[in-house]
Amino acid sequence: MRKNFLVLLMALVLAFSFIGCGNKDMEVVTTADGQTFKINGPLVDSYQGYGESDKDGKVTQIHKNDPRVVAVSDVVTQWADLTGNRSWETITGDEEYGLYSEGLVEALVNENDDINYTKNTHIADEMAYTSTNFTVPRVVMLPNGHALATVEYDQTLTHCNNEDSIKNNGFKKIGDIVHCYTTFELLPVGGIYKISAVDAH
Repeated sequence: MRKNFLVLLMALVLAFSFIGCGNKDMEVVTTADGQTFKINGPLVDSYQGYGESDKDGKVTQIHKNDPRVVAVSDVVTQWADLTGNRSWETITGDEEYGLYSEGLVEALVNENDDINYTKNTHIADEMAYTSTNFTVPRVVMLPNGHALATVEYDQTLTHCNNEDSIKNNGFKKIGDIVHCYTTFELLPVGGIYKISAVDAH
C-alpha cells in the first residue's frame, strides 16, 4: 500500500516521531502516549537491527529470535500482507483492524472515516495490488514495553482504471513494482502486541 492510501492514518494518529538532537547518533522518540525516549540508531543498526533501549538511549543487543521480536515482527508482517494485497473486488476496508489498538481504531473510524475512504477509493479506481518479500529489518524494544518496528516489502500494481491514482501512488504503469517500508509503534495489550501508530514512506 502506497503512501497516498495511508494518508488517513497520519494526520491525527501518528504520534511518534524521530527527531535529531545534539548527538547525531541519538534519535528522540515520542510515543503515542506522550512518553519520550532516546535511541542510538547506529548502535541498533550495528546489532543487525534488533535492540533494547533504556530511556537514555543505552542500547543492548537482542536476538531476532527473542520472543518479543518474533511477536512484533509477526504483527507488522501481517499488517503488510493484509494492506499490501488488496483488490477492489474483495476489499472491506478494515482487513487489518484486528491488529490495531483501541485508540488507533477509534481515531481512524471516528476522525478519518478510514474504512469507507479506503474501500470507496479502491472501488472507484478499480485498484488492485499484490505484495511479496516481507522483511522486518528493525525492532527496538522501549523501556515502557512498547516497540518500534519497520517492515519492508515489494508491491506490484495489478489493476487500476485511474491514471492519476497510478502516479500518485508511486507507480508508472500497471505491472510496476515499488519497494515499500512502513514504521510502527506497538504496545502490549493483554499479552499481545497491537499497532498504536503507523508511518508509511
